[in-house]
Amino acid sequence: LINNLIHGVNIGFQKNLEIHGVGFKAIKKPELLVLNLGYSHDINYKIPSGVNITIEDGTKIIVNGVDKQAVGK
Repeated sequence: LINNLIHGVNIGFQKNLEIHGVGFKAIKKPELLVLNLGYSHDINYKIPSGVNITIEDGTKIIVNGVDKQAVGK
């Protein structure tokens, strides 16, 4: 745990996610990640504090932050 804390402060943690599917897309709004995954409604996910989310091309989601547990969640 101590090693993860040191690594998170010095380098940080990052997860790269990619959405595959026809019409699937992700949109970032302030403090909210909106996922359109083919359901009848959009999925709204509240972004935790200390986590930064970046969307590229609507299908690539980059999650990074200093807390390994929050980034992985």
